[in-house]
Amino acid sequence: MACAACFSLAMSMPMTVVLYLWRMFVLLLPWLQERVRAKIEIITKKTRDIIFVYEQDTEVIGYIHGSPYELLFSDSLINVLGFVVKESYRNQGIGSILIDHLEQWGKDSGYSGIKLLSHPSRIHAHGFYERRGYIFTKNQKNYIKKLED
Repeated sequence: MACAACFSLAMSMPMTVVLYLWRMFVLLLPWLQERVRAKIEIITKKTRDIIFVYEQDTEVIGYIHGSPYELLFSDSLINVLGFVVKESYRNQGIGSILIDHLEQWGKDSGYSGIKLLSHPSRIHAHGFYERRGYIFTKNQKNYIKKLED
């Protein structure tokens, strides 16, 4: 599979590229489609994030979303915020193509590594990451608090 099928959404890309990711969510409710479109617009206009999308015959097959991750006590990293390949296309090298692009972009942009979280139940994904040289570092609990007016 040619890497030519990959393209990136970056801050300079026009909003029309939203349609590529939007196709991935074509089965979602219309209100959710609009929310995804709005989030992509925010990401492309207000962050330094990068999104690589794999498309085949005008169908979005997968994407990976990386975000700069800066801490006071660590080197600069890329944090993977989203990484999906449609189930029927898995184990065909598409995930490798996407993560290769993100890793190369990270190297070229001066980042020292990539960080990602994966749910404990995603055993197959864990094997994918480990085969690529990712090292399991710790179990942790994630907490979220809604900020209300």
